[in-house]
Amino acid sequence: MLRSLLVASLLASSRADTPGNGPSGTAPKGERRRGRFVLQPGLYAGHYTCGNTAWLLLRVERATEKEVHAVFHFVYPASTQQGAFEVHGIYGENSVLKLTPTRWLHKPPGRVVPVGLAGVVSDSGGRFKGEVLHSNCGGFDVNTTQDDLHDEVRHLHLPAFTDSDGRMHAPLAVDFARTTTALSPVGAALGPRAAAQRVQTQRQFNAVSQIVEQTLSFRAKRGDGAKQSTEHASGSTAELERAADARGARGSSSHSDTLGSRESSDARSEEETFTRRLYDREYDQAYKAWIALRRTLSHAESLAVVRRIVSGLLALPDQRLDRAEQQEILSILSTFGGVPQVTSSIARLLRAPDQSIVQHAEAMLRVVRRRSGNAEVDAAMAAGDSIAAGGGVQEALRLYDRAAESLPTWAGVSARKCELFAAEKRHVDCVAACGEALELDEADVISRVQFGQCLKDAKATSSALQVLLQVKEQYPTMPSLKALDEWIVREQQRAEIR
Repeated sequence: MLRSLLVASLLASSRADTPGNGPSGTAPKGERRRGRFVLQPGLYAGHYTCGNTAWLLLRVERATEKEVHAVFHFVYPASTQQGAFEVHGIYGENSVLKLTPTRWLHKPPGRVVPVGLAGVVSDSGGRFKGEVLHSNCGGFDVNTTQDDLHDEVRHLHLPAFTDSDGRMHAPLAVDFARTTTALSPVGAALGPRAAAQRVQTQRQFNAVSQIVEQTLSFRAKRGDGAKQSTEHASGSTAELERAADARGARGSSSHSDTLGSRESSDARSEEETFTRRLYDREYDQAYKAWIALRRTLSHAESLAVVRRIVSGLLALPDQRLDRAEQQEILSILSTFGGVPQVTSSIARLLRAPDQSIVQHAEAMLRVVRRRSGNAEVDAAMAAGDSIAAGGGVQEALRLYDRAAESLPTWAGVSARKCELFAAEKRHVDCVAACGEALELDEADVISRVQFGQCLKDAKATSSALQVLLQVKEQYPTMPSLKALDEWIVREQQRAEIR
């Protein structure tokens, strides 16, 4: 079950391209059924992020206590690119809903692949918030919106206005009766209520299409039409370039663009290799594939991959997972070297009631602390370890410092120095190095225990006791603490006597 979930999530994201920020409002709340909130038919409006932020108009056409059929309608404000596709999903535990794309209703030009959503229904069914199931994407957030597109509403007039950047926007007029693009009808099996919602979806799409047409026309007259039409037409390359701006690349525009420039055959191949290694439980090889994949991703994109997979794995209730599956989760997490957020996810399982899971969690925490996500840095650290083992402490420290210059935000260098200074009984240096490691990654419990032990060896008894008691309170069965249990109890007793 766990492996199927993992691979479905990874493969879905590695083959998707996306659309998200839209108007939200208020409307009748959803219902709470069998201890969870569920969506209701109607319009949920808001936004999502895939490279850029886009408007998301999620039209729920049919909803039961078990499943949802909806239309994912997206609009990118900058390029005015829009599209719509059907999604379907079933509820999991605790109001968790995963929507998977099924078929296009209107596919814009360019390389655009529909994406899914996974999130939690809250606020009595009035809000749906979570993550877009794509490695280049971030979160989404939609709320119920009062739907005023009734049959008697024929026209809509929007006055001219000037936005916060001082740009003038022309007045707009919408004729709901004019169909710009005819959307396919719903399947007969979904029933008359869903068919009625599809009519509303069509009117909604008509309105947005006309607004897009008039906006492009006004831009052309104003003199910036060439730039905008180029953004729209070059969909597949523009968006990722804008996303890549964060790492000093070029510039871009929409969700379909998200995969365009980055998702070359090489990048796609690396992502599929990573997925395959995880599925086959080849975790050391998966880590190497992760290093290769990170070379094709920006820092933000790397975090998006991790966030999606980690949130999906940790959303699984522990009581539903057997020992082997929990250990598998820990091994998967250990492949994400160089991402400090992962250590807190592994540390979460240091509180497991099963001591074998606690032991495996600590072992995987030690593994991921030594993985920088960069092959050259890993090699420098390994060379330093080898030299240190032969007694060349100063040369090892020089190699560690070079690694730190390459990855100044990675806590692994300071953590390794912390261990080396402890072994050399350089207690003051150990305290300083452990402190630096914890500043970079406060969830590094191994360094926190070592920090306490070095304080103890430096005769800073009160501070050492305080640090170790905090760790023991959070992780009472952590194996690293066992050797210190007797000292902790003895010093506690002495402190009480005083």
